[in-house]
Amino acid sequence: MKQHLKVKNMTPKENAWGWAFVTPAALLILILVFIPMIRAFFTSLESGMGSQMQFVGFDNYIRMFSDATFRNAAGNTVLYLLIQV
Repeated sequence: MKQHLKVKNMTPKENAWGWAFVTPAALLILILVFIPMIRAFFTSLESGMGSQMQFVGFDNYIRMFSDATFRNAAGNTVLYLLIQV
C-alpha cells in the first residue's frame, strides 16, 4: 500500500518567518566555521612568517606526506579510530 503524504503549501508570511529563523544560524556557521576553514587552507599553501609569507603551492603538503613521522602518526590515528569506532 502506498501512502501519500499531504504537503501543506506555506504562505509567504510563513516562508519569511522560516528564513528569519534560519538566517542568523546560517550566518554564524558561515562566519565561525567555513570562512576560517577556507582561510586556513589558503594559508597552508604559503610559507614564512608575517610580511615574509610567500606562496609555495602544495610543497608543504608534499613535504608533510613524505615525512616518516607524519605517516607514522597518521597510521596510529587511523588504527586508534578503527579500534575505538
